[in-house]
Amino acid sequence: MKLFSTEITTAYGEKIAKAVLLKKTRSGYSLLDHYTTEPENLKSVSENLITYFCIDYFDTIIESLNVPPVKDPSTFKLLAKNKLKEHMEEGVDYLMAYKIDKTAPPDKSGNVHHKVYVIPEHLFRDHSGLTEKQKLKVNMFTLSDFALMAASKSFFHDDVVFHAYADEYKVLITVSKEDTIIYSRTMEYTDDGSAIENIFYESINLTYMFVTKNMRVDVDRMVLSGLLIDMTELSKMLFDFNQKPQNVIMHSKIINDCTRETFHRYMIPISLCMLSNSYDFTPESIKEQRGFNILKKTANALGLIFIFFLIYINISAFEEMGFAKEKLRSQTNVIGLKLDRHIQNFTDTQMSRYGLYYLKQIDKNFNGAFDLYKDVAGILETGDYENVRFSSEGKKSTVLINGSVSFSSFKEIDIHRQAIDSQLEELQANGKYTVTNTSRYDMDRLNSDVKIKLEKVK
Repeated sequence: MKLFSTEITTAYGEKIAKAVLLKKTRSGYSLLDHYTTEPENLKSVSENLITYFCIDYFDTIIESLNVPPVKDPSTFKLLAKNKLKEHMEEGVDYLMAYKIDKTAPPDKSGNVHHKVYVIPEHLFRDHSGLTEKQKLKVNMFTLSDFALMAASKSFFHDDVVFHAYADEYKVLITVSKEDTIIYSRTMEYTDDGSAIENIFYESINLTYMFVTKNMRVDVDRMVLSGLLIDMTELSKMLFDFNQKPQNVIMHSKIINDCTRETFHRYMIPISLCMLSNSYDFTPESIKEQRGFNILKKTANALGLIFIFFLIYINISAFEEMGFAKEKLRSQTNVIGLKLDRHIQNFTDTQMSRYGLYYLKQIDKNFNGAFDLYKDVAGILETGDYENVRFSSEGKKSTVLINGSVSFSSFKEIDIHRQAIDSQLEELQANGKYTVTNTSRYDMDRLNSDVKIKLEKVK
C-alpha cells in the first residue's frame, strides 16, 4: 500500500513542502521517493493516494482537563471546549484532539484526566495546499511537533523523552511518554552568521528548564534529530548542563531504502505515518464525508459480490439438478435390469406379486442411499477428495472419506477445519450418525490428510 506524507512549513512568508512517497511493508516502511518543493507542485503526485500532512503552528493550546467519562467524541469536545473557552477567541472555530492520561487516576467525582490539544480550524483549510477532492483522502492532519513524538515512541516506550529537532527554518521540541505528548514547542530561528549551535543551545536549554522546573517533569533521556545529529559541541553543552543520556534515532529500524541523511531531513513526514490517530485534527465534516465514500464503495463491492453469488447459485442449482436427473435415470435402468433378470423364474401372478415386492425393496434401499448422500454433501463440498466410498451392511450404512487438500495460507487451513467440524457437529447432533475424524493438518507444508468415517444405523 502506498502512502503520501507531507510537512508544510511557512518560512519567510512562503510555504515549503517536504514530502515522501512511502510503501507500507510488514517490517515498517520503504521510501519510494522524496520531494522538497512548493505545495502546489505536489497535487499531481498525491491525487489518488492516502494522504498524511502536518504543519507548523506556534500557539497550540495544550491543557490537562478532568472530564466526566463519556464515549461520544462530540460530547467530550463540547465539555472540553466549555472548560477551555477562556483560551479561545470568540467567533473562531477550533479543531481538537485529546488523549486519556493513564498515569493520573480519576478524581473523587469520577472525572477522567485528559490531555487536550486545540488549534484553529482555518489551519486545515488554508495551509494544506490540497484540492477539495484530495482533502477527502486525508488520513491524518496534525502538527509537525506532534509527528515528532511518533519517532520517540518507536524506540523509547517507557521513558519520558525530550526530543529536539531542527531543520533550516525551525526548532521543534516534544516531551512525551509512550504515546502521550506532555509538552511541545515550535520556534523559528534565523541564521545570522553567528555560531548556530549557540542559537540551538539557547532554545533547547530554555525549554528544558521550563519543562523540568515549571512543569516538574522528570526527563529520562534526550533525543537529537535533524540538523542536530552531528553537532558535537551542542551535544556536549547540553550534557554538561543536564547530565541526561542522549540518543539518535536509528533510521534502519523504521524505514528501508533510505539513507541516514535523507531520514533526518524528512523525519517529520516519515514519522507522521506512525502517529496515533488520537492526534488527528481532521475536521469532522471531512471524516464523515470520507466515511460515506468508503461506505458507498463497500456497498457497491458487496452488490457486485451478491450478483455474482446469485449467478453462481443458479448455475450450481442447474448443474445439481442435471446430475440428480442423470443419477435417477441410471438407477432406474439398474432396477429394471435386476427385475428383468429375476422375474423370469415366476408365473404371471407370482411375477407381478414378486416384482412389486422387489421393486419396493430396491426403491427403499436406493432412497436410503440418496438420503445418505444428501446428509454428507456438505462435507464433500469442502474439498476434492480422492476416495469417497458408500457401503451398506445390514442396517448399517457407512461413508468413508479420504484425501489430501492443499492450502495457500494458515487462514485457509483454519476455514477448512472449521467447515469440516461444523458439518460433523451437525451430523452428530441429529443422533443418526457415529463420527470418527482422524484428519491431520500439516502447518509447515500447508496441507491436510483428511480421514473421516461416518456410520448410520437405519
